[in-house]
Amino acid sequence: MAVEAETSIRAPIALSFSANLAIALVLFLLGSGSILAFHSHDPALHTVLDTSVALTGALIALLLWEVSRRGDESWPLFLTISFATLAVGELVHVVAVLGWLGGGTTADVRLRAGTWGPPAHLLVIGVGASLLLRRRPRRVVLPFAAALLLLSIALVAVFLTVPRYSEPGLLGITRPTLISVPLLWSAVAYGYWKCRRESEIARAIAPTAIFLIIAHCAILYSRAPSDSFAMVAHLGKFVGEALLLFNLTQIGAADTARRREAERALMALNQELDARVAERTAAERRSQDLIEAIITNSPAVIYVKDLAGSYLMVNQRYADIFGVDREAMVGRTDYDLFERAEADIFRAMDARVAKVGRPLTEEEMASVDGEARIFLSVKSPLRDQAGQIYAVFGISTDITEHRRAESALGESERRNQLVVESALDGVVTIDGAGVITAWNPQAERTFGWAEAEVLGRSVDEILMPERYRPAHRAGMERYLSTGEAHVLGQRIELEGLHRNGQEFPVELAITPIRMGEATTFTAFVRDITDRKIAGARLQSQLDRLHLLEQITRAVGQRQDVHSIFQVVVRTLEDRLPADFACICRYDRVSHGLTVAHVGVGSAPLGEELGITENASISLDGNGLSRCVAGELVYEPDIAEVRFAFPSRLAARGLRSLVVAPLQFESEVFGVLVVSRCDAGAFSSGDCEFLRQLAEHVGLAAHQAQLRDSLQQAYDDLKHTQQAVIEQERLRAIGQMASGIAHDINNAISPISIYTQSLVERNLEVPSEVRDYLELVGRVIKDVAATVARMRDFYRPDADTELEPLDLNTLIPQIVELTRARWSDMPQQRGAVVTVSTQLEADLPRIMGNAAELREAMTNLIFNAVDAMPEGGAITVRTETRPAAPGSKPRVRLEVGDTGAGMDQETRERCLEPFFTTKGERGTGLGLAMVKGAAQRHKAVLDIDSAPGTGTRMRLEFATVGKIRPAKPQSAMRNGERTFRLLLVDDDPAVLRSTQTVLEIRGHAITAADGGQAGIDALRVARDKGERFDLVVTDLGMPYVDGNQVSQAVKELFPETPVVLLTGWGRRMPTGGDAPAHVDFVLPKPLDLDELREIFDRLP
Repeated sequence: MAVEAETSIRAPIALSFSANLAIALVLFLLGSGSILAFHSHDPALHTVLDTSVALTGALIALLLWEVSRRGDESWPLFLTISFATLAVGELVHVVAVLGWLGGGTTADVRLRAGTWGPPAHLLVIGVGASLLLRRRPRRVVLPFAAALLLLSIALVAVFLTVPRYSEPGLLGITRPTLISVPLLWSAVAYGYWKCRRESEIARAIAPTAIFLIIAHCAILYSRAPSDSFAMVAHLGKFVGEALLLFNLTQIGAADTARRREAERALMALNQELDARVAERTAAERRSQDLIEAIITNSPAVIYVKDLAGSYLMVNQRYADIFGVDREAMVGRTDYDLFERAEADIFRAMDARVAKVGRPLTEEEMASVDGEARIFLSVKSPLRDQAGQIYAVFGISTDITEHRRAESALGESERRNQLVVESALDGVVTIDGAGVITAWNPQAERTFGWAEAEVLGRSVDEILMPERYRPAHRAGMERYLSTGEAHVLGQRIELEGLHRNGQEFPVELAITPIRMGEATTFTAFVRDITDRKIAGARLQSQLDRLHLLEQITRAVGQRQDVHSIFQVVVRTLEDRLPADFACICRYDRVSHGLTVAHVGVGSAPLGEELGITENASISLDGNGLSRCVAGELVYEPDIAEVRFAFPSRLAARGLRSLVVAPLQFESEVFGVLVVSRCDAGAFSSGDCEFLRQLAEHVGLAAHQAQLRDSLQQAYDDLKHTQQAVIEQERLRAIGQMASGIAHDINNAISPISIYTQSLVERNLEVPSEVRDYLELVGRVIKDVAATVARMRDFYRPDADTELEPLDLNTLIPQIVELTRARWSDMPQQRGAVVTVSTQLEADLPRIMGNAAELREAMTNLIFNAVDAMPEGGAITVRTETRPAAPGSKPRVRLEVGDTGAGMDQETRERCLEPFFTTKGERGTGLGLAMVKGAAQRHKAVLDIDSAPGTGTRMRLEFATVGKIRPAKPQSAMRNGERTFRLLLVDDDPAVLRSTQTVLEIRGHAITAADGGQAGIDALRVARDKGERFDLVVTDLGMPYVDGNQVSQAVKELFPETPVVLLTGWGRRMPTGGDAPAHVDFVLPKPLDLDELREIFDRLP
């Protein structure tokens, strides 16, 4: 568009310059003719012409200055200075002519001569120098102007000194000082004419130079300032400069027009560009949306990584396959997601792409969910606007399944390829009568006829079976008469006839060829016998692959190993088929095979062979060692094999045998045995199929075993959880029992104290009353003992040290504690369980932990009850076992029941943690705890049980001697020492009863109701300078407990002993030792004899 606009503007400018030149020539010729014709020598006209020349030069300088301002060229600026110099020189000449410079006539004449010649020389020199300096930079302008100034001064000096006119000389020239001017203008005109194509200014100056040549040639013949030749010269200068002025004006106008046209074109172009940009932006947006949709929904993995290996983008398919978040992958590297070896390979390919700078295609391996997958990766470099590579763009397609399919069909494809490479076509040409006219060598090999034997003979007689001949003749006649064809131009399959009379399949394609009026037929015949055979083989391979797929799908639906083996063997028998099939497990320890499953159809033959489930097969003498080493074994004819196992099969009519290893990760755990009655009955495809099937079965069996292990782990975890819940429940019951024991002890403390006091005071009361009091005392002690046993039961770990124990004392306690379990609960369902004890008298003591033994015996009784859901008898007996020479006798504890008993497997596993036969009711921890208790007591645990005979659990302990009888309690002593005591308790009944009894014994008692009151009493005593001989304080009190009271005692009276009373027994509730500030710990209810023993120890 811009080129067209420029052309449309420049053409009129060239025509205008020519027209201007013609007009200027006409005007000049008219003006100069008039001047010469009328001999005009008017001084006023001279002055007008000089003034016009000066003004025109000034206007030209202004126009050229404006041109130089619009561009960056130096040429217009040089010309500006040249014409400005002309204008100034002509102006000075005009002033000199008019006499405005002052001086006489002589001076005026000299000035006129000195001011006319220099401008003429300066203009032509400046214009010529501008042409030479047009490509110089603008910094040359000042030196150029200075040079013109100096030259003007020199020329003025010259022209002021030389004569203006001379006598006519060479060629009649009267002003030889100006002869150089037209010569210079001639050179300038030539130079500008040559440069006319470079610039419009050059084209404008060239015609002006012609006028100036003419003008300065005329001035050479002037004899006076205002003669005709001088007027013609001035007129020529004016016309030439006016012509330049008009040309420059037209250049400016054309430039303005071009600028306006360019602005309009630019505006239109901008609008078009805006439209194109908008359209392209929309297209780019659509393209970006399309690209984003393609990237998001592409089934291939798409990603972009920078040169450092950090991900800039991944598509959704990448996130789905590798299980990552798209945004989270930005900034991560391959080392964050893959194994280092894989990541190194990925980075190496990225580096090669960045190095070579072009797309590369490679296959890469990547782990997906623990499985190695094959990806076809195409990676390309991404470049920025500067062409520098800044990232690598990749598209990776998972071709794992494709590779697997290629591997599965590789054998078949190789066979087909061999068929294709060896196939050649026979070419037979016949004429319209069916006579053979051409016969190639392959046709000879195909049909067995030599060329000389068939040429000239009818094709249907020697190549076609008789059943095709009528149809062939009818088809030939129909085509030649009507042009209708049924088989021409297409490939058909039929049977050909060999020379030996045998038929064989061929592929036939017939092409008619018309040559003028004659028609010939060319037949391309291909023996497809091999292809037919290959097709049958391919179908067999596909059938095997289909069978493998069916077996794999069926195996995937089974959850246990036995059912997997069952479906595999049954399918092989029905679909492969197989005459005998079984699967055997391999034991690495015994290095033998165990039959895991025999097919239903193979079972009768297996019975004859002795190959039934769980039967053992030795490897050493059966030649199966190669198979368990991971090698598939194929014996085409086992009748010739001299190993025991193949010989057994051959004896029952089996001939061919395939044994495939079942393995996972190169570890063989079994074999697949398949046999047929025919020798060589297994093809290579069958062997490959069985190998692949064995791999699938191995993987499926391993997964089934993993599922079984996971289920077992889940069951163990469930039992553990139930045990923990049971322990937590027992702990909560123990905490409740702890509080109950404390409250019971507090409640019976006053009764116990008053009863002891009444009995010991020997009051004169009826004997019947004394008997009642003693009975109450015994009952209170029994209650306290029961509470203690209950406490020991729920806190079995309280006593960590072993102590001498009498089992005959513990057993009745346990029987009574478990009565609800063996008596009440069975009766609710109509069952009766009896417990009897057979305790040997004078039984030796053993070293043990009473609480732990109580728990162990409780578990044994509970298990015995559970073993008799319909009722029965439990017997607990103790006896002394004879001692071995040099050792002490041992004590045996036996818990027997009349339940169902245990078989050998249950008896061997019953002591294992979490093993139970009670289902949801059992935790599997009871007997395990009994075993642990026996080990800690160094006792021998023995189990005597059999189905239907009940169970007897026996524990034998080492003895330490006999139990000594307890000392009888002493009666109240007369004259015992008395002390000053501080009693602290928050229970008013306990506090009052204890105070009353001790005061009756003569002690001085200060009673404090609560811990804070006790501390206040201590402080009062300290302030008075008094002290207590003994402080007796309860442990469990609100706000300030017994520990705080005892600590205050030691702070105020370090030497005063402290007795701590607790409803939790002789130990602290936390199970730890007594604090350092407590001297004695006594249980509730308070035993006055124990308190009296403490009094005896006081100083």
